[in-house]
Amino acid sequence: MTTPKNESQTPRMFIIPPPVTTQEFLEIFKRLTMEMREDLHKGKMREIELYKEIRQLERELNEAKAKLAASPDANVESIRAKLLERSKVGLAKYGVTTERTDLDTKAWLKHLQEELMDAAVYCEAAMSELEKSTTPKS
Repeated sequence: MTTPKNESQTPRMFIIPPPVTTQEFLEIFKRLTMEMREDLHKGKMREIELYKEIRQLERELNEAKAKLAASPDANVESIRAKLLERSKVGLAKYGVTTERTDLDTKAWLKHLQEELMDAAVYCEAAMSELEKSTTPKS
């Protein structure tokens, strides 16, 4: 007889369990299955509990961040909210943010100039409305 060269060629020995009846086998199988299901259920429940704890901690963290970032000045907070909304609208409308890299300094200044000219027109229109409302009609 030749000696095996490695472990994969080693003959295996099987332990044969004592004979059990079909009924005994089914009972053992049922008990083991129930134990496995209970273990799985406990594991899932713990996983769900951990998930809930993580979500709660995330909420608390976000609330704390918001409180730290908030200004004590309501007007500043109002402007901040408007800037955020304007940023979202601009992104949806133009598909870019001000972090874009395709514009040079001159192009940015041109955008600013156009915005300021629009602002001057809005200011003129408002002043004209005020004058109309304060001028006595003859």
